[in-house]
Amino acid sequence: MRDEAIQSDCIIVGAGLVGTILSIALSSQGLNITLIEREKTETQGRRDARSLVLSAGTVGILKSIDAWSAISSACTPIEKILVSEKGVLPSVTLKAIESGLDVLGYSCPAYLLLDNLRKKAFTYKSLRFLDGTEFRGMRLTKLGVEADLYSANSVVGAEARLIVAADGANSDVRRVSGISVDKKNYREVALVCKVSVSNPTTAMALERFTEQGVLAFIPVGGHDYVSVYCLSDSELICVKELDDKAYASLLEERIGGRLGALQLVGPRYSYPLLSQRALNLCAERLLLLGNAANVVHPNAAQGLNLGIRDIADLASLIDCNVPDIGCEQLLSRYTKLRHKDHQTIHAFTDSLGGVFTSKISPFITVRRVAMLLASRSVVFRRKIVASFTGTGAQFRRSS
Repeated sequence: MRDEAIQSDCIIVGAGLVGTILSIALSSQGLNITLIEREKTETQGRRDARSLVLSAGTVGILKSIDAWSAISSACTPIEKILVSEKGVLPSVTLKAIESGLDVLGYSCPAYLLLDNLRKKAFTYKSLRFLDGTEFRGMRLTKLGVEADLYSANSVVGAEARLIVAADGANSDVRRVSGISVDKKNYREVALVCKVSVSNPTTAMALERFTEQGVLAFIPVGGHDYVSVYCLSDSELICVKELDDKAYASLLEERIGGRLGALQLVGPRYSYPLLSQRALNLCAERLLLLGNAANVVHPNAAQGLNLGIRDIADLASLIDCNVPDIGCEQLLSRYTKLRHKDHQTIHAFTDSLGGVFTSKISPFITVRRVAMLLASRSVVFRRKIVASFTGTGAQFRRSS
């Protein structure tokens, strides 16, 4: 049985971090939003063991849409990043103060970000949230576009001017629309777990290049860190056979003992690493956002930050009193506006994945020369910081 169609200005498919933040941005502009999520609310988010890093630029965007206050208490500041390579000197410390910043960014457990941002989104009366609802298809109408939604054994129609796909790397909306992707499998996984350390640093993250892969420790408050180890598929098989105590000892040794004794305080999760880029960002009355449009290697913590810059630019265009938010002119302007940032981040993260994990002699030489230059030149360090903090990004509201 088909119920009467839901009417709104914009349908957002996917209520993860990007979809939820977009719903806040557009709701704050007075638009009526229908936010769709395949999973039930109570089953989503808690399984996500990652700690996500929000860049200084992202924090500025969240402040501009009044979303930062909803999550700031759950975030841990990062003022420095220590970058080193096992058995090689010198190490490099990137400092916020050298670039005139208070912080390089903030870390926060992914599930806390999602929980707190959803609470903020649900305060808007113009937002309709449908969880446990599956996107099945779409068709153009006289006024815009209608989506077919399946929930509780019934089909519901939802009509709007625009559909935004924020439903992740395996986007149903992108598949239904026929938009292809360019995909690269790194044949690596990120092994993630939470650890407690005996010698915590102050507001500092650590990144270390080992023979087996890149190892990062992200502070999440007190003595706790989230460890992220990027390993080849074959290395993962060996590491997964270790019990918690043995794996903690391995992490202690490979981070060079900088954090003292380590103890695992949660289960280990693994995530496949890949790069993926949609060949088109839009179709008629449809726009791809976040991981539905771009998936990048996590080596520079750019994935979520790139998606939030997508939101800032889209919201800025919509805020310019456009009568039809799904019109071809707006979608074309958005595509042109985002092209350079997408291209730059893909090239940057892919090159890092090659240069900083390769065991080939020329790449090792490039890596060590870059480390030496960064250790000696504050100008070079500032350029590195500028490349990943996104401090030039902003949400430009019209007056």
